[in-house]
Amino acid sequence: ARAEISFALGMSEPDAGSDLAAVRTTATRTDEGWVINGRKIWTSGAHFADYLYVLARTSKGEDRHAGLSEFVVDTSAPGVHVQPIIGMDGGHHFNEVVFDEVHVPDRWLIGTEGHGWQQVISQLAFERGGPERFLSMYPLLGAVLDADVLEDTDRAALRVLTAQLTVLRSLARDIAAALDAGRSPVAEAATSKYLGNRLELATLDFVRPLLARRDGRVRALFDAAVLASPKSGLRGGAAPVMLSIVTKEMQ
Repeated sequence: ARAEISFALGMSEPDAGSDLAAVRTTATRTDEGWVINGRKIWTSGAHFADYLYVLARTSKGEDRHAGLSEFVVDTSAPGVHVQPIIGMDGGHHFNEVVFDEVHVPDRWLIGTEGHGWQQVISQLAFERGGPERFLSMYPLLGAVLDADVLEDTDRAALRVLTAQLTVLRSLARDIAAALDAGRSPVAEAATSKYLGNRLELATLDFVRPLLARRDGRVRALFDAAVLASPKSGLRGGAAPVMLSIVTKEMQ
């Protein structure tokens, strides 16, 4: 792998975030391929991506999960408009992407027409069960340890966080192994996403009282983590959605 091209995921829409089955972006078949119209939002990295994975509706029916398909779309194609969404921290990570009569060749249909929902569920397992779930708080916890601001009364809570982090790391390894074996660990990935967000919030609660001990690096990393926490909780699916997925998979 030479990392010569980059992709972004065009899934969420203004009225279809956690509920991806509500997507309204359409792909209409033509003699030469497909024409895509619609909008995507919270598209991470679209401003520097070469291509997008786009989930679009190719047919209508009573079952919202049917009739969805995935396409590769060139971000430089006519009709693709990437608009920045600036975060609370001033950073540019998210974007809104508008598709206005974007022509896509038939060979850029991913997988099978109408099977987009099944494909997306498997793809989201990579995001929900990835190492970000336990790596996101490493810099902040590392800064706390380096700053030597802990007292003996803080050690028990730190051990709990360390145990949770270790469990998430083990779960991420199991999910990666399942994906490599061609399985779709939907429930495991949703569990990892849910527990990972709980760890992020617990870490912020642990560090907040330590700020009075006045270490500049800890404060800077804490502030950045607080600003990132809303999107961390929603990205890849909110907590109620994750619990719903786990419940359905266990039935």
